[in-house]
Order: sequence, then structure tokens, then C-alpha cells
Amino acid sequence: NTVFSYSFGKFVTNVAWEFSTGMPYTQVFGFDLAIQLPQEHPMVDAGSARTLFAQPYGERLPAHHKLDVSLSRSFDLSETVSMETEAGVMNLYDRNNIFYFDLNSLQRVDQDPFMPYISFKANIN
Repeated sequence: NTVFSYSFGKFVTNVAWEFSTGMPYTQVFGFDLAIQLPQEHPMVDAGSARTLFAQPYGERLPAHHKLDVSLSRSFDLSETVSMETEAGVMNLYDRNNIFYFDLNSLQRVDQDPFMPYISFKANIN
């Protein structure tokens, strides 16, 4: 992670870049139905669903990186009340970063896409 912050006047800008190599994971080899012989009969019983896995932690998820940018400012509304505002963008270049792989649906689930935001925070002293 690299974080850069710069103050100018009453504003603060923040830039954060995150990079990570892919985490190791165990790849799914396949699915089948297991029959317990001799208790179950293949012509009558469907069997129990099971997942077959390849070598444990034999694969790696893809590397991911993202850039977040924000601009914030504080306002004093009174002696005891202040407000902080912030506007920014997460994942500025809209990169598809994997979050996890759903083994039940065999679908990739990505982290947040390009996401602008605005926030307000009130402080009472």
C-alpha cells in the first residue's frame, strides 16, 4: 500500500494505491455423487453430493490493485459543533479485482467497481 496526503488551505487530498499478489487457493477438480455401498443402491438412491479438489493451495488468484482518491474539508459550525465532508472515488480506474471464487456456483466475485462517494460527519464536543 502507498498512501499520499496533501493539505492545501482548508482542504486535504488523499491518494491510496493498493497492490497485492494473488492469494493461494485450492482449485475445484469436479463434482460427483457418492454412493455408500452396500447401504445405498445406485438404481434407487441418488447419493450424496461432494466436491472434488485438486492439490491443496496449488493455484493462485490473480494479482489485484486499485487507486482511491478523496478530497475532504472541515467546517466549524459553532464552538462545539464541527462537520467534516469528503468526496472521493474508490477504484478510480475501474479494474476488476477478484474478491473470492464461489465454489457452489463456480462464479468469480469481484471487489467494488468504480464507486464515487460523498460523506458527511458531525462532531459534537
